[in-house]
Amino acid sequence: MRIFLKLLLHSPISFMLIFTVCDDLGLNLGDDNNDDSREPVAIFLKTDVDTLLLLANDTYTLSVKGIFTETSENTVNNSGLFAEANYTYITSDTTLEYIAASSVEWYSSNSSVASVNNGTVTGIWGGSAAIWTTLGELTSDTVIFLITGQDLPPDLVIDPPPVQLIFQDSSNVSGRVTPGMDITLTVNSDTVYYDSDGRFSHGVNLSLGTNNFIVTATNNENGLTATASKVIIYYTLDTAGIEGTWEGETLTRPFEFEIYNSSGFYVIDGYLTINFTILGGPMVVENIVIAGLIRPDGMIDATATLESEGIVVSGFLEGFFLDSGNAEGSYGLSITKDGWPNASASATWWAERQ
Repeated sequence: MRIFLKLLLHSPISFMLIFTVCDDLGLNLGDDNNDDSREPVAIFLKTDVDTLLLLANDTYTLSVKGIFTETSENTVNNSGLFAEANYTYITSDTTLEYIAASSVEWYSSNSSVASVNNGTVTGIWGGSAAIWTTLGELTSDTVIFLITGQDLPPDLVIDPPPVQLIFQDSSNVSGRVTPGMDITLTVNSDTVYYDSDGRFSHGVNLSLGTNNFIVTATNNENGLTATASKVIIYYTLDTAGIEGTWEGETLTRPFEFEIYNSSGFYVIDGYLTINFTILGGPMVVENIVIAGLIRPDGMIDATATLESEGIVVSGFLEGFFLDSGNAEGSYGLSITKDGWPNASASATWWAERQ
């Protein structure tokens, strides 16, 4: 190594040293230190569909995939005789890779219907079960398994509500049975047909008052049956006794409305107060106008609107009557204002006639 020293005298008490470094000085011009880290940011179950049919005692193996983000932090160190500089740059890449089934936690919503062990799902008894997995704080999507078999009764589900008040003399009883099974399905004494997905909807005529319906599904291979019930109460709007003031609550706020007859139409008219989160903080919006009609099929069909101080709320409120004194339902709203991100709010509600 050769270093030439030049001395420049500017005054009796000051001077400056200048070093001239030759090419063969041999200085360290860089030292890469890579600190690579890999962790999944999401996990999901690898299936072509989100609902699978499985025979009792058969198995199905699920696999898990993860979305990985690979981050590399690279530091370059340049050092000279008097100064040292560090430069750090970060690169990242996203990949999709399988995760070992034994490295995640597996769950079944109904282990008496379908169990799961390291991704292998075993059908146990007729019914449905949701399967999902977790890894740390990450949770996968769910896959629904419908378990069937020749030695099992059908799976039978009736669409809600189980009890409903309506204002016309006809309605439908609908629901779902196990698809792929040879089933005889009846509503009271009427034979009912179902589609390839197991869905059915059967029209029924109603008498004034309470109408009871028994739905029976029979496995034709072994004679095992499943039953469910539906109650439909039929009154004319004039005799149903739903007019008047109704009071209830959403999840967090009181809710009040009136039902009255206007030129032969039964109207719902009221106000709604909601809570929602905007810009990381809570917000309350009051006096959202609820206006709509009571349909002959017993459904409450209303809009929800408000324009005040730059806030615009729009959406729906729907519901049904359990009887002449009780109702329940849900609402869904969008909230906009200049300078705000778009927001939404939804919740269930219930009310009683006063």
